[in-house]
Amino acid sequence: MTKQIFNIGWPSGILHLLFQLGSMVLFMIIGALPENKIEIMAAFTNGLKIESAIFLPAFAFNMANSVVVGNLLGQKKDEEAVRNGVVTALMGVIIVSIMTVVIMINARLIAGVLSDNINVVNECTRYIYIALLAEPIMAWGVILSGGLNGAGDTKSVMLIAGAGIWLVRIPLCYILGVHFALGAAAVWWSMNASILVQSGLMTVRYFRKKWIVHT
Repeated sequence: MTKQIFNIGWPSGILHLLFQLGSMVLFMIIGALPENKIEIMAAFTNGLKIESAIFLPAFAFNMANSVVVGNLLGQKKDEEAVRNGVVTALMGVIIVSIMTVVIMINARLIAGVLSDNINVVNECTRYIYIALLAEPIMAWGVILSGGLNGAGDTKSVMLIAGAGIWLVRIPLCYILGVHFALGAAAVWWSMNASILVQSGLMTVRYFRKKWIVHT
């Protein structure tokens, strides 16, 4: 049992480490942008605060899906586990989409509450318009990953999410934002690209059903 717990748990620990390191490197990349790096850094920080309101329901459904799928697999109701995992993901996507629309409609107003610097407000507004486009896609992938975690397929979640961060997000952000000096917008679009790749791979993994294993 100890071995099983370790095998299921260590990928999640590594994933959190990869995510934190990736966030640190992303801030370093933003700090290396060719112009307005201070304002962009502040706008990014404020944007993350705004996004945190959307992250909450997505990760709540992630944990719920882990329980739902895990319980049904324990009862050997494999197809029901797959279906319920998808239904849970769709519910989360609907809620996240509604929240995203509300925030995007009020983007400048919300950005203005967090800063009185017009440059920061403008960049934060642009961040909201670009980055939040991927929020429903992010929710779909995150909630499906909860189902995979509930099935004990934590290694696949680690590999997919880690690849999205370190093979897509970080290289694209640096190449487009710093090397080609395309600025902050290129970084925000690169982040969206990594979310699209992660969610796409998570979807493929989920519907291939190789995570359905009984001992």
